[in-house]
Amino acid sequence: MEQSLWWATSGIGDGIAEGYAQDAVTEHWRMLFCQNPTTQGVAMNYLNGLAVTNPQWADLQVGSGGGVCYGFGYRNTNAMTFTPFTPTLGTTGWRLVLRTDWVLQTVRIVLLQNSDGASGIPALTQNAGYRWEISLAHGTVTIGNAIQGFTDDRVSLSSSAIITPTEIQDRTRRDFVAPGFGWNVTDGTGHHLTSPSGLSMADSKIYEAYGFFAVRNDFVGSLVLTPIFNPGATGNINVQVQAWYSTCGENVALHTDTVGYAALPVTQSLRNCISALTLPSAGLSDFVDVVVRRDAVDAADTINTFVWYKGFYVDYVADS
Repeated sequence: MEQSLWWATSGIGDGIAEGYAQDAVTEHWRMLFCQNPTTQGVAMNYLNGLAVTNPQWADLQVGSGGGVCYGFGYRNTNAMTFTPFTPTLGTTGWRLVLRTDWVLQTVRIVLLQNSDGASGIPALTQNAGYRWEISLAHGTVTIGNAIQGFTDDRVSLSSSAIITPTEIQDRTRRDFVAPGFGWNVTDGTGHHLTSPSGLSMADSKIYEAYGFFAVRNDFVGSLVLTPIFNPGATGNINVQVQAWYSTCGENVALHTDTVGYAALPVTQSLRNCISALTLPSAGLSDFVDVVVRRDAVDAADTINTFVWYKGFYVDYVADS
């Protein structure tokens, strides 16, 4: 059946004498903006696009923005912070959603969290007429109060308009670089990666681990390297992180950045992401050499056993 909207409610043609029902309005919005209402709904280019970030510890911040959830409009001009409870039994799954609630007659951002120690991501409720949720982001929180596995789930409002690359909102991306080679400075011996657990950095030694990567061509800025350690005991590990970088035709160490030695607390059986290093001068196609050092000779290193070095994350802002 053909139908046109929104004529004066006089009963002439497609005009409806008694006015338009709520369902007619929301169905029209779904038609225009949410052809797939199970995922679509965020106005990516409005304010801060409801972007979710993890500024510190387990805090999750949702930026200002707006969208449509199952045909109901939503707008928020302020950033909001949500903090999952810190689990005691084990890593626990969480999800941030935009929820339409027919009983409360509201659209709100809500934090869902699994039961303590259950790492599965909470499921969405999508029951029209009662409650409908679309996901903004998901991940897990550890007993060490750290966010892991962060994933941006936002899906833009649909549109027939052509979007150019410059109109696509920048977003954070993450790569991982495994250790390529280790060097026992104290004994003058080298080691390749021989275990799925990582590269073993011995106790009572000065040890170096090497890695390298090229900056991707979607790089915009804010490049940060974060080493990952799995220690054989709980205590302080004395580490330094250094990177030097440049592009083709430039001096190898044109740019050099360092996080100096510091005794940082780490916990046995956890993946400890510590001693992050920012590369403020990084640019497109730069080649980056990275060395992570453990000085277990220094009394500040209290682990007193080996430490598995996993490699490092490469986080940066991409143009799409």
